Amino acid sequence: MKLWVRKIILTFVVILLVSQVYWMHVQIPLKKLFLITQHKLVNNNPIKHISGRPYTFPSGLDESSVLNNSMSNPLLGKSNKNPVVNNADEPNILHAKARNESLTSHKEGSGSSKILTMFTTLTDVPDRLVLQQNVLHNWPLVMPGVNLVLFVSPETMNYQDLALELGWNVQPVPSYDRFGVPLIKEMFLVVLSAYNTLMYGYCNGDVLFTDDFMKTVGAVLSHHNENHQSKGTLIVGRRIDVIMDSSQTLFKGDSVRKYAKQGKLHRKSGLDFFIFTRNGYPLDQLPNLAIGKPYWDGVFLGLAVKNGLQTVDSTKTLLAMHQSYKGNQSNGYTPRQGLWSNKKFVMKNVCGATSCTSHYTDYGSDRTIHILSRQEKAPRKKL
Repeated sequence: MKLWVRKIILTFVVILLVSQVYWMHVQIPLKKLFLITQHKLVNNNPIKHISGRPYTFPSGLDESSVLNNSMSNPLLGKSNKNPVVNNADEPNILHAKARNESLTSHKEGSGSSKILTMFTTLTDVPDRLVLQQNVLHNWPLVMPGVNLVLFVSPETMNYQDLALELGWNVQPVPSYDRFGVPLIKEMFLVVLSAYNTLMYGYCNGDVLFTDDFMKTVGAVLSHHNENHQSKGTLIVGRRIDVIMDSSQTLFKGDSVRKYAKQGKLHRKSGLDFFIFTRNGYPLDQLPNLAIGKPYWDGVFLGLAVKNGLQTVDSTKTLLAMHQSYKGNQSNGYTPRQGLWSNKKFVMKNVCGATSCTSHYTDYGSDRTIHILSRQEKAPRKKL
């Protein structure tokens, strides 16, 4: 090998090593210090457990003023007075009309008994701005009466005003890994202590649902109660990946269902949502899994399988549309240092895919949702 080639290779290796040392020993500690400092500020300001206005409009606003006035939220830009139809083939910016419809839907369910608390987190990736706004609008529309909780970090606090307008509760992320990624266990412990509901769930902050979400959850909960399950029930399911423009507005259930037809069903591993009955999941055995990194979802399901919970694959009745963009399907946390930090928690000989669940949901001939064991099939009418 020629000398000049060796020098180039050596130079490249040295630069790579220096950059790695700088990142691990300078940049990451600085980021961690920033997160800790800012998190203390978050815990000391009014967003620490904001839940005083989950189903009301912000002070001084009513439905007409929300429709007719431009909001100051920097995420939304300028809004106009013309109604915008949320349609898959008409990409428009989010504005007051969408907020009004979300709030109206969510307020209608506020008087009913709460069967579910759902929470999520968002990222500060610029390309996910509108996609995450879609989620903030979509969930209140398709989950009336559900406690919705958004966990914010110092980097995503700019979403809190919009979330509050749409009926969400806002909580600070309680704990991070050393790379600044939220830990799922601590967030579950927070919602379990703060909200008294029959079920609790988490979903990644880039997934949209339709009205079959509540139908499926209700059917599974009824089955759990009717069969007097001594152990808990966990609902999971496969998502549909749809590659879309990062500026695409999409949040209404019917539009989501239409748009999802062009997507592709995700593999049996790689799960995005988990919903379990109160006191039905062994959180005390759950390690400190960082969300958005490989293996955490498989470990979460695998622990339920290992402990003999009734695990339900809801793929056939619950549409979960994952908003991918430009082929990117990662959770979006940057930098992606410590990508494989969850691998050490993987349990040997324990399956963490939907194919390993004990039950699944399916529609019968009468279009009711049935919860079936893996050996059963949904009842059909005889011809």
